[in-house]
Amino acid sequence: MIIENKAKRKKKLSDSIEAIKQPNYSNEYANWLGTMDWEYMITIRKNYRTTPNMVRNIATKLFKDITDINTLTYVGERDGLDKSNYHLHILINTNDTMRAEHQLLKHSKRISKYDTFFVEPIRDRFDAAKYITKHFNWSRKIGDDIVWDLLTK
Repeated sequence: MIIENKAKRKKKLSDSIEAIKQPNYSNEYANWLGTMDWEYMITIRKNYRTTPNMVRNIATKLFKDITDINTLTYVGERDGLDKSNYHLHILINTNDTMRAEHQLLKHSKRISKYDTFFVEPIRDRFDAAKYITKHFNWSRKIGDDIVWDLLTK
């Protein structure tokens, strides 16, 4: 048992050192996304288990339903407490912010009262981009899968 624990600690330390040696993809993606004109950040967490395919479907449906969205990027990341579940962070750019806000409000009313659908205006697009790409590096080393895409019209 003691030898097994030492081996696990040594493996974990080795993985951590290897992760530090990796290039910082998170900053590269954040810098690139930060150059785009994002207006809103949306966080969606469903009250049931959400898979990578469901993440894609939720983001694509939102993109199609809200006609005033020009560009949408989403990142689905694993939840901290339930590693088999995902939640989404979405950045959007719109044609008309007032109409898009109205459409988002209508969309949020169709969602279960147990789900999280949080919309906030973006104050700093670089900070928003950094936040949604925070797990891009670690996913390569510790198995935290991320799902992401950029959709444009």
